[in-house]
Amino acid sequence: MRAAAGRKTLWDVGALFGFFSLAFTLTGFGRRALAFEPNPDSSRKLREGLNLNPSAHVEVFDFAVGLPGEVVTFQSGFHFIATAGLEASPRRQCGSD
Repeated sequence: MRAAAGRKTLWDVGALFGFFSLAFTLTGFGRRALAFEPNPDSSRKLREGLNLNPSAHVEVFDFAVGLPGEVVTFQSGFHFIATAGLEASPRRQCGSD
């Protein structure tokens, strides 16, 4: 939230239930959030939260955001886990080849 201080628009990519979108829009005048959430269950919960907070200015988009031409795959679970062109390796550390 500190990174968004002084801003009027928040892009909440992977919004899940919209916690950051709600907090951002309800703590400042004239703020709006664009919430991107591809998981139908999470998106439904996000919308339920918005219905309980009608003064929140949040627009919900039911799709993922990523780089052009990248294929995104999702693993289903409590919420979707997305990966795009990267594989996690427990032995690899940041900055090492």
